[in-house]
This record gives sequence, C-alpha cells and structure tokens, in this order.
Amino acid sequence: MIRLTVEQNRIGQILQAGSLLLSDSSTADMTARQIEAQMSLLNEHWEKLRVQAMDRQARYATIQCYQLQRCHMFHFISLSCVFGLSH
Repeated sequence: MIRLTVEQNRIGQILQAGSLLLSDSSTADMTARQIEAQMSLLNEHWEKLRVQAMDRQARYATIQCYQLQRCHMFHFISLSCVFGLSH
C-alpha cells in the first residue's frame, strides 16, 4: 500500500503539470486537446489500477484472517488433546 501512495503522488504531480500546461495561454488548441486526452487516459488507467490494488489488499486480508482462524483452531485442538479435554 505504501507503493500505491507513492505512485498516487506521482500521478498527482503529472496531472498538476498537465493542468499548468493547459492554463498556459500559449498552448495551442490542438496541443491542449492532446494534453487533456492524455490526462483523462492516465486518470482512467490509474483509477483501474488503484481499485485492483484495493481489491487485492482486501482479498489478502481475508486470506490472512482465515489462516489465523485455522491456526487458532489447530492450537485449541492441540491443547484439547494434550489436556484430555476432547471427551
């Protein structure tokens, strides 16, 4: 998730630079449209990657929780066998 935050900052810097170019009155209309298109495409791709990363993180957390529950269950069963609590 740290890398996601770092990349988010970099994307923000790129979009900010694009906005500065668009605010420059000397930028030609054709160039401005190309910049806007590239900024829009970058934003779309970034959002898809961000959502995928968040989904992956959620799945990873679910798997970790499941594995932890299994470890607790194994530990409980082991203790029950050691102390004869299974009867």
